[in-house]
Amino acid sequence: MKKVLGKINDIPEVVKAYNITEGTMIIALPSDDAMTIKKAVEKGREAKLKKIKIIPPPTEVIKGERPLKDITEFRIEDFSDNMLEGLLKRELLKEGPVSLDTGEIENLIQNKVVLITGAAGSIGSELCRQVAKFKPSLLVILDQDETGIFNISGELEEKFPHLPITPEISDICDEKKIGRVFNEFEPKIVFHAAAYKHVPLMEKHPEEAVKNNIFGTKVVAESSLRHKVEKFIFISTDKAVNPTSVMGATKRVGEILCQALNQKRATKFISVRFGNVLDSRGSVIPVFREQIKKEGPVRVTHPEMKRYFMTTSEACLLVMQAGKQVLWVREVKYLF
Repeated sequence: MKKVLGKINDIPEVVKAYNITEGTMIIALPSDDAMTIKKAVEKGREAKLKKIKIIPPPTEVIKGERPLKDITEFRIEDFSDNMLEGLLKRELLKEGPVSLDTGEIENLIQNKVVLITGAAGSIGSELCRQVAKFKPSLLVILDQDETGIFNISGELEEKFPHLPITPEISDICDEKKIGRVFNEFEPKIVFHAAAYKHVPLMEKHPEEAVKNNIFGTKVVAESSLRHKVEKFIFISTDKAVNPTSVMGATKRVGEILCQALNQKRATKFISVRFGNVLDSRGSVIPVFREQIKKEGPVRVTHPEMKRYFMTTSEACLLVMQAGKQVLWVREVKYLF
């Protein structure tokens, strides 16, 4: 038997009374009440606890998706959709609530060869996980990041032991290698997530942004057209709207390229724009998190700046659903 020392509001006093300086707070609340968990996190931070961890969502434990012992550092993405809605207090703009038709996604992917470029990245790797659930006949994962491909292929082989997976190491600008991949595997669905996306770096190295985001996209897109791929889904960004950065401009050119190739009619080219994806590489969330850990200040671009967020998993599901749409560009935004 353990004595209950107080309620959530008492966390700072309990930490002070017991002189806890290097402790870890573990949140083990079974409720989906996001505001209660948010309050616990705030009190933990108020008490200056260095580490705040959370047990997996009960629904994932019950389904066997994650073991109870999988206690991780608190992250926004650990929450279920309902909890995220309350935590972020976000309001979906323009399109109303997004409803995902998993049946349509299954029709797009099941029993087809799927190629994912940029498969080692945060978006690409989550696309791999989501696509694998819909039982393609073969999943080809391609990236120039050797370690990243090694890690995601190992994870997929463990989670989906009966799914044929082929890892490929290649630069998307390597036209001969990309051609060989298409010749060998004849993919029917291509998710093109490979890109350079760090805005400040691309301002300093614009030639790399152009080479990768424009000419690399051209190589993969034209190979898709030659091999009569059914759907080519291009992962773009909201920074492509009236672009003010090199990265945004190169992604806009990628969209225009897809639009032009779409007129050939042999392959359906679809571009999908994101805002910020939570915890993806290049997202501001990890930056904000580190600034908060160091007790601020949190630096923002401008006091009136609005940023749009979605979780990685829902972003990837929306990408797959976009593959069934007839629209050329589908822009999805969430208000933070």
